[in-house]
Amino acid sequence: MCPVKGSLSSDVITNPTFLKWAGIVLFALVVYFPVFLHLEKPVFRVWDESRIAINTIEMSENGDLLVPHYEGAPDLWNTKPPLLIWAQLVFYNVFGVGELAFRLPAGLAAMLTCIGIMLFSLRYMKSYWFGLIATLVLITSNGYIGFHVARFGDYDSMLTMFMFLYAICFFLYISSGDRRFWYAFIAMMVLSVMTKGIQGLLFLPGLVVYLFFNYRGIRNSIRFMVLTFVAGLVLASSYYLLREIVHPGYLQIVWNNELGGRYLQTLEGNGGNFWFYYYKLIHYRFDSWYWLLPVGALMGILSRSTETRELTIFSITLILTYWLIISSSQTKLEWYDAPLYPLMAMLPTIAIYQVFTLISGLREFTTLRSQHTYFIFHYIFVIVLFFNPYERILKRFYWLEENQWDQKIYSLSYQLRKEANEPGELEGYKYLYEGHRAHIELYVKKINSNGGMIEHKDYHNLAAGDEVILNQYHIYEFIKEHHDFELLDQNGNLYRLRIL
Repeated sequence: MCPVKGSLSSDVITNPTFLKWAGIVLFALVVYFPVFLHLEKPVFRVWDESRIAINTIEMSENGDLLVPHYEGAPDLWNTKPPLLIWAQLVFYNVFGVGELAFRLPAGLAAMLTCIGIMLFSLRYMKSYWFGLIATLVLITSNGYIGFHVARFGDYDSMLTMFMFLYAICFFLYISSGDRRFWYAFIAMMVLSVMTKGIQGLLFLPGLVVYLFFNYRGIRNSIRFMVLTFVAGLVLASSYYLLREIVHPGYLQIVWNNELGGRYLQTLEGNGGNFWFYYYKLIHYRFDSWYWLLPVGALMGILSRSTETRELTIFSITLILTYWLIISSSQTKLEWYDAPLYPLMAMLPTIAIYQVFTLISGLREFTTLRSQHTYFIFHYIFVIVLFFNPYERILKRFYWLEENQWDQKIYSLSYQLRKEANEPGELEGYKYLYEGHRAHIELYVKKINSNGGMIEHKDYHNLAAGDEVILNQYHIYEFIKEHHDFELLDQNGNLYRLRIL
C-alpha cells in the first residue's frame, strides 16, 4: 500500500506497520456497510430463506443433525446437504428466532469471499489496490449484494464463497505447483457440495478446460491430482450415501430436484430462454460494470504481465463454461449466477487497474514527482469511480422500501414482527393465509415463544367470535361472501376482522 500525506508526519505515514493497519481498516470499512448494514431490516423472504430457517429451528428441537425437517417430517422439497443449516444453528442458539441469526452465515461468507479476493491479490498480483478494487466491484454488484446472496439466509453466499475459493486454489496450484493449494482446492470443493449439492461442482468443466491448456506444466502430478480428486468426490458424496441409507429413495428425489428434473425440464414455472442470465446481468445484476467485462478481457489477454494474462484467461474460461451450463438448463432462477460474481469482478478490475497503474507514472513528471501527490491521485480516482455504485448499494438497504408487489406479500410479516417485538395487539388472533407460509410461521413461533398466542386457521372453517388478520384479497372476498364481520382495521391490503 502506498504512503499517504496527512496531518501526521511523513515518517509515521510511510511506516510499514501504519500502512498495514490503515489498509486493513479501510478494507474492513469498505466491506462492512454493504454486507452487514441493517442486515435484519427486511422480513424473512418467502420460500428458501424462511424454509431453511424452519429447518434450522426444527433441527435444534429434534436433535437430528443429518436430516433437515419441515413441519415435523423429513424435508423432501429442500434436499440440499445441511452445512448452511449447521452454521445457522450456531447463531440461532445464540440469538434465537430473528433475521440476524439466520443471515449472519451468509454475511460472513460474503466477508470471507472479499478477504479471499484480497489475499489472492496480495499473493498473486502483489497488489493491495488490485484486491481493494476487485472487492469494490463485487460489493457494488446488485446481483451479489441482494436477495438470495450476500445479505439473506439462503445457500448462495456460502456456495459462492466455497466455489470461488476452490477455483482460486486450483489456479494457484497450477501456477505454483504448491500442493497446499491443491489440498485446499479439494477441501473447498467438498464444502461447496455440502452447501448446495451438485451446483457446487459446476466450475469443474471450466477447470478441466483450463487444465487441458496447462497440461504440460503439471503432467508429472496428474496421478496425484486424480487420486486426491477422486477421494474428494467420495467424501463429498458421503452425505448423500448416508442419507440414502437412513431415508431410502432420497437419491431419486435429489435426481428429480437437482439433476435431471431441474436441468432437463422447467420446475415450478421457473423458466426462461437461453439469454435469461445475460439480460439479467446487463439490465440490473451487473449493470454498473458489465461494459468493462470485454474491455478487461481484451486488456488482460494483451497484457505484458504473465500474471494478469493467466488470470484473465482463467476467469474467462470459468465464466463462459459456467454461464453456458446454467443458460442451457430448463429451470432458471436469477440467483443461479451468484458464483460468477467474484470471477466477473476480476475482469473490470484488470481494466481499472491498468488505468490505476498509469497514475503511478505521473511521478516521472517533475511537478508531480512526490509520491504523496500520486497517492492522493489514486484515492481520488477510486472515490470518483466507485462513489455512485457504492452509494446506490447503501441506499438500497439503509432506506429499504419494499416494492409494491413485495409490500402486498410481506405486509402480514411486518405486522407479526411488530407483534413479536411489542406483544399484545394481536393476542388471541388467528392469521389466515393460503400457500407456503414459512415466512409467517417464523414470526408466529417467536410470538408464541414469548408467551403470546396466535395461530394459523383455514379460512374455510371460521367461527363466530374469531378475530383474524390477513393480507390476501381473495380470502377477504371469501369472508365477505360467506360471513358477517366487523372490520377492525385496514392498512393497505392488511385486514383485521371479527367474525360475527
